[in-house]
Amino acid sequence: MDKNQLNRMEEMLGTLIKMVGDTNARLNAHENKMDLELKEIKNDVKEIKEGQERQDRILEMLSVKSIETDSYIRDFKRRL
Repeated sequence: MDKNQLNRMEEMLGTLIKMVGDTNARLNAHENKMDLELKEIKNDVKEIKEGQERQDRILEMLSVKSIETDSYIRDFKRRL
């Protein structure tokens, strides 16, 4: 192998090493961004679950109130 070929191979190896480093840096940036987005999604899901629990409690209360109101109306109609 002559000196030109060796120099060219060294340049190519240096270029490849730089490309791998750049790719790793971009990958790390994407991983960090995905970690942040995952945390946001988990928080959103938690808030949705809490909201759903509140809505379930409200529906339960409204159901009880509806039954009470229906009973009151039936009693009222019977008295008439």
